[in-house]
Amino acid sequence: MVSGTLDKYLQPGVAIRKIYEKVEPNLIWGQFTEGPIQEDRASFIYLYDDSNISSDSKKQTAPRFNVGADLPRIDFGVPSTDTALTEAKGFELAIPRKIVRDGIAGEAAINRYYKKAGFVLAEQLNTSILAAIMAGDGAATGTPTAVWSDATATPVTDIMEFAKAMDIEGYPYRLTDGFVNKDGFYELKEYLNFLDGTQFNDQRPVGKMINRDTIYVKQADCTVHKVMSGMTDGDFIGLDINNLGAEMHTYSDPAFALTGANISYPTIEDGKKVMKTAPNLGIHFYTYMEDDTKATILQFWFENKTVVTQSLALQQNTGI
Repeated sequence: MVSGTLDKYLQPGVAIRKIYEKVEPNLIWGQFTEGPIQEDRASFIYLYDDSNISSDSKKQTAPRFNVGADLPRIDFGVPSTDTALTEAKGFELAIPRKIVRDGIAGEAAINRYYKKAGFVLAEQLNTSILAAIMAGDGAATGTPTAVWSDATATPVTDIMEFAKAMDIEGYPYRLTDGFVNKDGFYELKEYLNFLDGTQFNDQRPVGKMINRDTIYVKQADCTVHKVMSGMTDGDFIGLDINNLGAEMHTYSDPAFALTGANISYPTIEDGKKVMKTAPNLGIHFYTYMEDDTKATILQFWFENKTVVTQSLALQQNTGI
């Protein structure tokens, strides 16, 4: 353990809040899952429901109702239940003794390590959530005209066909957000760069950059996001942000993590120091001194599990 003034920078309460400065802004998939749902143990139960409301064999037509009487009761199929365990994933970093033994240099070094750790944790969290979604999502039936790198490709039409395939009677799901890897994103961006609204009898742009990693495609009424890791070139994942089909369950060990549904952390916005609040993702921190090298070891890990609860709300296609 580092002694002296650096002790306070190596406490979970300080370290985890510092880490959140990088984790929260870089967590692509956080807003596309329900939760996080805080668990008080590693095992948990969740509901899985892919039933079609229109064709539910137990669904009954609403009977006549007389005002003043009890409402008639109708029946629907019961969702299935399943169980899962949270999983812990993480890494450790070593800070040489000659760096941490000096107060000012040590504090700066630790802050740099926290920023790097936050970025890596965000990357690992994104990969973990994406892997769960890809393992449990449904398969769309829309067929792309050609891979998006081909000169004959029509990405906007492909996205609209995907939206059509996801629009299934008896389900509330509609395509609002799509996800592609880096190559697919820039192929879509290049395609939109050569289009204008006149080709659709509309003077407004076909696509609008929301930020450097996000494009809103107007004709398809879909926001497309760039995913840097975890997706294969040619894959397209679509979901309905209004009917999320996956949920994250987290566990926070009070000996190494902050408890509670949310975590507040300091950050800088527009040159001013402000406090932001983000969901608790089950991030843990521990530090110790290595006996032989006397280096300070910083350990970072998260404990959570993402499960798909409605596969048709999350659909995947290939060949773009």
